Amino acid sequence: MNTTLRLAAVTALYRQGGYGREFYIVHRSRQLPFLGGFHALPGGSVDIADHELPVERARSRSAFVAAGIRELFEEAGVLLALGAEHLSQAQLDDGRKAVLERSQTFATFLNHHTLTLDGEGLVPIGVWVTPPYSRTMFEAQYFAVALPEGQTPSIWPGELDHGEWLTAPAALARHAMGELFLAYPVLKTLEAFAQAGAFSEICTQLAAREPGPPLIGAELLTGVQILPLLSPTLPPATRTNCYILGGPELVVVDPAPPEPAEQANLLQFVRTLEQQGRYVREIWLSHHHPDHIGAAATLSRELRVGIAAHPATAEVLAGKLTVTRLLCDGDVTELPMLMGPPARWRALHTPGHARGHLCFYEERLHTLLSGDTVVTNGTVVVPPHEGGMRAYLASLRRLLQLELGFMLPSHGPPVALARERIQRYLDHRAERELAIVRALSQPKTIETLAMEIYAGLAPGAMKLAQINIAAHLDKLIEEAKVEQKGSCFQNVI
Repeated sequence: MNTTLRLAAVTALYRQGGYGREFYIVHRSRQLPFLGGFHALPGGSVDIADHELPVERARSRSAFVAAGIRELFEEAGVLLALGAEHLSQAQLDDGRKAVLERSQTFATFLNHHTLTLDGEGLVPIGVWVTPPYSRTMFEAQYFAVALPEGQTPSIWPGELDHGEWLTAPAALARHAMGELFLAYPVLKTLEAFAQAGAFSEICTQLAAREPGPPLIGAELLTGVQILPLLSPTLPPATRTNCYILGGPELVVVDPAPPEPAEQANLLQFVRTLEQQGRYVREIWLSHHHPDHIGAAATLSRELRVGIAAHPATAEVLAGKLTVTRLLCDGDVTELPMLMGPPARWRALHTPGHARGHLCFYEERLHTLLSGDTVVTNGTVVVPPHEGGMRAYLASLRRLLQLELGFMLPSHGPPVALARERIQRYLDHRAERELAIVRALSQPKTIETLAMEIYAGLAPGAMKLAQINIAAHLDKLIEEAKVEQKGSCFQNVI
């Protein structure tokens, strides 16, 4: 995984409304690979050109300030520049359009109208670092920015779908009800501004905090916390996402790490939640693989709670780990929330990657914990002896029948386009099967097939490719499309 941090700037644009200070909350397009579908604040990456832009009265590094001003202009049409008050709305719109279409640089637009970026209005309110489940990680400087007099933000469809003014308490209430999906840094920033106290003092407190989320976890959606934990998983992934579900009553899904130090981090996070008056009532396992159960025994012992899993998982783990409750297909567990109606998590038996694999589906918000059935970092291996390709494809088709919102995988970041991701998996497997059938006009071994179909694959990953091919071959043999003679396979004529 690429852990190089990209620089970014984010602006908490605010104004004084009839119900108090309001912040401009934007909705990111579901198509975006990073935080697609989440509600956030205007912002984006620091470009090379931002380092060259002159900034007057900057309170932070000028490149961050320049990027924050440029992104606010591109995304919301608001310009913080000395002399901007003399521009008409038509001139602002024309310049914004030219910059977005890249027919004009931001610097050229500024020079044309004799404008100078004004950093005085950008008040630093903290630095955030992307959690390590993402391939692209950002170090983002957040700023509080008052809406300039006479300007009105607007969203042009593209990276963003729409924007709205909300007070911090109103945004938090809608997040808790599942009506807004606030990205974690935005959530924590709004929580700070919802507290009593002088605005300047809150800004100073936010600016003083250490970069990144507290400890190792963060709230991803209302009632869903994510902890990307180091685990012995398959590359390119290096972590397994452990999820903590619920409000006052919690369920830990896939406590992954076998290493004592990482187990201690997980336990510390849980203890922090306990200090808030919350408690873990059970541990759930999506399946039995080592990168999903490494801390299950430790957590069960320390918290004195039971472990629930599918009967097939319990059978595999017998004598190694005690499963105290069986989770069967269709079982629903209701978890009270801190605000709003309870969450209803339904267990879905989705064999393929493992015989006892479970996904978990929240019925009201249509959130899917996809486990290792669908991941967003790496690939899914389908071992013939553990699950089977026919079962795996049937599981994918079953997930497509659900009403889907966010999908939260065991490896990689969340995705809003869950249906599209699942369909892509089905299409990929269909293409792979077709390639195998075409290659078997002559008898071939699994090793030969893998070298042909996965040409250029790193040697270390070739064994996994052979496992997937074996799963496809088993399916084709069951369907009487391929036959096996010794170690070779050939199409049925």
